[in-house]
Amino acid sequence: MANTITRRELLKSVGYATGASVATLGHPAVLRAAAQPAKMGILVSLTGVHAIFGETMLHCAQYAQKEINDRGGIEGRKLDFVIEDDETDPKVGIEKARKLIKRDQVDVVVGSISSAMRNAVGSVTTKEKRVYLYPTYYEGGYCHDGVFITGAVPNQQVERFVPWIMENVGKTFYIAGSDYIWPRETSKVVRALVEKRGGSILGEEYFPWNTPDFSSLVNRVASTKPAVMYSLLIGSDSVTFLKQFHNFGLKKTTRICTSGVAEKEAAGLGEAGIGIVSSQSYFMSIDTPRNKEFVEGFRRMFPNEKLVDSIPEGMYNGVHVAALALAKAGSGDWSKLTKAVPGIRYKAPQGDIWMADNRHAALNSIIAEAYNEKGEFRIIKNFGVTPPQVNCFQ
Repeated sequence: MANTITRRELLKSVGYATGASVATLGHPAVLRAAAQPAKMGILVSLTGVHAIFGETMLHCAQYAQKEINDRGGIEGRKLDFVIEDDETDPKVGIEKARKLIKRDQVDVVVGSISSAMRNAVGSVTTKEKRVYLYPTYYEGGYCHDGVFITGAVPNQQVERFVPWIMENVGKTFYIAGSDYIWPRETSKVVRALVEKRGGSILGEEYFPWNTPDFSSLVNRVASTKPAVMYSLLIGSDSVTFLKQFHNFGLKKTTRICTSGVAEKEAAGLGEAGIGIVSSQSYFMSIDTPRNKEFVEGFRRMFPNEKLVDSIPEGMYNGVHVAALALAKAGSGDWSKLTKAVPGIRYKAPQGDIWMADNRHAALNSIIAEAYNEKGEFRIIKNFGVTPPQVNCFQ
């Protein structure tokens, strides 16, 4: 009896697959290649100031890996991870990126948080011709060949947020951020938007990572009495500052608005987090079947994980986009893979997203407010998918 299988059944059996690859699956050389796993290097901060995000980023990547492998892998190839801790140190990130590429021979690298880390890792991946997906919101303008961004840029995160703040909260701002490129560059966008609309910036300060005491900043905010405290502090420093701000009683007169706080940080704040307004591309409270499926499946796999925010969701999306690109390209070949990523469309937990020609993702722009001590947010306004503006083409 003839052995027949429909195209639909074949596609289902091999997971991520393209029409061209399906046509050649019967060739012995292709079958031998298919037996070799696809390898992704997963680079996350499991130690250091960014460890507040790192473990959940890793878990979201592993959940995406499970979904891909449960569907048959990438063109029938199992997806394997090689996991490294960048220790929140760009020098370590460079060493780990080199190891992933030269020793482990990964097809793609996914991960990292800060812009300094992205610049460090990207310098290695570009030189060694490996595609790198960076999952974190950032300042925009990073336009290196082979580096693709699944995190938000300022026009997605700030340009609609600041006008909303000025209409609903007030027109006087105080800005504080961690002392590196993302807060400094994002603050320029915030300042321009505020001043264009007749508002004013009463103060602007930056602090090194692991700052233990923000009392001097709190006192200056108390004396200037802005309507808005715009925080661009990151990770554990954000938690430290916002607790001190709350304990000083400033929330009665000054509203915390931020593009650097989401569920993970808010959960560490307890009562101090209530009332914070944030702008992100993803919140767990998005009320769609796709997001509910994601949250429920993630919690089944990692029962101790209570919260996911935009950075881990960007990591999850990055793994899926990388897998789709590998299937589309048919291999990890640099030239094919860099051409495969733009145009990819994917149903993410936040909604339908796509990779634009400028190597960045079109993502949601959402404003939400923390409403309880658990770090949960209530969505105020979802502007929908916003194409990225990053000035990549010069």
